[in-house]
Amino acid sequence: MTTRHPPSRPASLLATIVVLATTTVLVSAGPSEALVPSTPRGAAAETGGGRAAPRVLLVEDFEHVVGTGPTRLDQYVGADGERYTADPGWINVAQCNGIVAAATTPGLPCPQLAPLYHALGQVNGSDPRTNHGVGAWTLDRPVPADGVQIRTLTPLPLPVKDRFVTFGVDAVATSCSQAAHPRLRFGLLDGGVEHRVTSTAIDPCTSPGSRTINALGVTVRGGRFVSDAAVLFTGDTLGWVMRNAEARDVGNDGAIDGVTVYDATPVLEHAFDGSSPYVGETARLTYTVQNTGEGGAKAGWSFRETLPDGLTLAADPHAGTTCADSRVDADPTGTAVAVTGGLRSGQGSCTVAVDVTSETATTFALTAGTVAERIGLDPPGETKITFRAEDAALSVTDLPVLDDGDGDGRADLDEGLRFAQTVENTGGRPLRDLVVTGTNGPVTCAVTELAPGASTDCASASRPVRQEDVDRGSVQDAVTATAASPRGVEVSADAAAEQPADRRSAVATTLDARLPSDGPAVPGQLVELTATVTNTGTTTLTGVIVTLPSHPDSSVSCPGAPLAPGDTVRCTVTGHALTQVDVDAGRVAFTSSATGTGPAGDTVSAQAEDEVEPAQVAELGTDLSAHLAVTDHSVPYAGDGVEIALTVTNTGNVTLRDPSVTIDERTDLPVRCPAGVLAPGQSVPCTVPATALTQDDVERGTVPFAETAVAIGPDGAPVSATDGVVVGLGAASALYLESDWTPSARTLHAGDAIASRYRVTNTSNLIASTIGVSSAAAGTITCDTDALEPGATTECAADRDRRLTPADAARGHVDFVAVAAGSVGRADAPSTTPSEPEGAVPVRSTEMTASFPVVSAVPPVHRPAPAAALAFTGSGILWAGLPAVGLLALGVGALLVARSARLRRDGHPGEVGA
Repeated sequence: MTTRHPPSRPASLLATIVVLATTTVLVSAGPSEALVPSTPRGAAAETGGGRAAPRVLLVEDFEHVVGTGPTRLDQYVGADGERYTADPGWINVAQCNGIVAAATTPGLPCPQLAPLYHALGQVNGSDPRTNHGVGAWTLDRPVPADGVQIRTLTPLPLPVKDRFVTFGVDAVATSCSQAAHPRLRFGLLDGGVEHRVTSTAIDPCTSPGSRTINALGVTVRGGRFVSDAAVLFTGDTLGWVMRNAEARDVGNDGAIDGVTVYDATPVLEHAFDGSSPYVGETARLTYTVQNTGEGGAKAGWSFRETLPDGLTLAADPHAGTTCADSRVDADPTGTAVAVTGGLRSGQGSCTVAVDVTSETATTFALTAGTVAERIGLDPPGETKITFRAEDAALSVTDLPVLDDGDGDGRADLDEGLRFAQTVENTGGRPLRDLVVTGTNGPVTCAVTELAPGASTDCASASRPVRQEDVDRGSVQDAVTATAASPRGVEVSADAAAEQPADRRSAVATTLDARLPSDGPAVPGQLVELTATVTNTGTTTLTGVIVTLPSHPDSSVSCPGAPLAPGDTVRCTVTGHALTQVDVDAGRVAFTSSATGTGPAGDTVSAQAEDEVEPAQVAELGTDLSAHLAVTDHSVPYAGDGVEIALTVTNTGNVTLRDPSVTIDERTDLPVRCPAGVLAPGQSVPCTVPATALTQDDVERGTVPFAETAVAIGPDGAPVSATDGVVVGLGAASALYLESDWTPSARTLHAGDAIASRYRVTNTSNLIASTIGVSSAAAGTITCDTDALEPGATTECAADRDRRLTPADAARGHVDFVAVAAGSVGRADAPSTTPSEPEGAVPVRSTEMTASFPVVSAVPPVHRPAPAAALAFTGSGILWAGLPAVGLLALGVGALLVARSARLRRDGHPGEVGA
């Protein structure tokens, strides 16, 4: 073995051996097919049909009692006790040669052999892991050239004699592209004589039929091979030997299995040429030697056939052959044929042919029994030939000849028609006195004498096609031809012909459907229908009717008169009123069927169809309305309700389904609409939950709502519509001012003080800002906050008390006037369109006034301590003083108190327009 061999898996990786049931040796002379490659070795095989595969006589598959470990070849015993040996170099465990094992056999001396055994299993179809074969690795030592790699030790019984024997083997090899290949040759052992069988050595790497095999990761080539030649063997026992012509140890690595002995005996066939000669004529007799399927060379076969009495070789038999090294001997008496020859390798068959004759009118048979002697050939079957006596025979044909004006091949009324005959002498002798008679008038022939095989043309006179011919459907003719043989024997022949007439019953129909207008379709609209029927045949039709299978409720009325060929009638059809289903479908198909009856009672029919497409309008309408809920105040405030009403209407002419509505940008307002269909013109209300005003809504002055309605049309496409509404909100913009002036004494003099306090309430529905109170007499006034939500209140107070001056005393009184002012986001007016707030708009309260008497200086008098400040009353408090001043102050105070109380009771402080 060289290092160029591909590595093999170590023996430790191989699985435990599985012992197969032993394959027994097949000893049979029966027709069992040999396992042969699809392409024989050697020259290309012929492809002639009927080639049988060689029959299997003996097989050694190396599977008998193989044990659990590797076995040396000379220690293996076959199923019937067969023993084998080889040259010493080919049984050498150290060189891994002559080892019977499988891929999974433990203890292989050379694990490299495992892929070869595995590949053999793939070749023969058994389990590659457990298939056994004989391996040879030629590890590192050459072997003798053409040495015996394996041979039988004792003769094997052969159940047949005088047969061609050949050998086959399953063989594989590695290193096919790297080193030497095994070259295997088979020989047949006849006693002590070895007859070489193989002309060309079997090379598992390159011989035809070799293929690449992947075995345990190793690339192997091989296949099933049969020798390219066979040996003619006459004994009843034989041995065999397989030599390897390759001596080198660099490569030469392979394994074998399935050594098979085949019976490859060819088959002899004899056959006449298929003619039926007359007495005295010759026929060709051909012998075919049919090779077996492997196509091996076969030399030395022979046979002798004795012809039956009355059948002899022709005076010049014209012998010919395609067989190799052949010799054809004709018996001098002309009653036997003897042939010796061979087949070349790849030759599928060869032939030998001779001419034979007879003076006896009879049938002769050649059988396997007439082949008296044969060697190396299987017997033929039976073949026959009949020599005919002198005869006379006549044939006649009759054909119509039509002057076919329209080229349809059928007889039409008034077309010309004649019948033409051909009379032929079909016998082996000349004929005379020919006469032809026919049912369509006299027949004239070109000649009245006919040589064997000759013919003549005859014809009747032309006549016009009549109506009864067409009614009958054909024109028929019958002729009889008679003639005499040279010996005066009359012969005759009859013939008949028929010319089909153009008898056709056929009908055609049309259907026209249309809508009277192109506008949108509406249920009840009438589809106008018209049907026509045309006789397109050559016969008159009766009982013409038309039905509308698509609309059986529509009635059709056709004229009842017969309908002549080519005529057309118009039938009245009641119209079809469109239904809503028709409109929704967008298409209404109509089919009509017309039938009529021909003269022969046959019924003909035709169909037609048409359709209309009602114009569809898929439209949706929607209406959205909203209004403020009723409250007990005249202007809306945040929290007041808004009630929404919504409807969806099918404004088209097709049915819609599953309407739905969404309020734009208002996920808090889910809309519920009735599910189901929405018929054209139908409206459905949708439920929208009420919503409440926000202060932002009031500030903006409007609440906009927009919605999108969607429904599904009959085609599955959505149809949509939109609507919107704006709810306008009125506004109330006012401030309510309450005041409290607190004098420091009951009677005021210069130097006394008056404190000022105020309360401002936002009595509008808008947010008020920049709130402030102004009073010239009180000076600067500061409020707790300058912004008020609707209904909110803030407290205000003058920064310091008002000190009375001498001027106040000289004037005799001091007057206070106070007013609250601020701004809101929009004018005090209703808004009907969505808008942003209009910006700051000023608002004022009504003025609050008070007047306090101031007296000149007088002698000091005792004054009681000042009373606690009054609650907010909306007016100043007057104290007792001088009687006249006191009376005046009481009157003014009563007036102010009454006015303030009225304002608080009404709850509507005076408002100053913005």
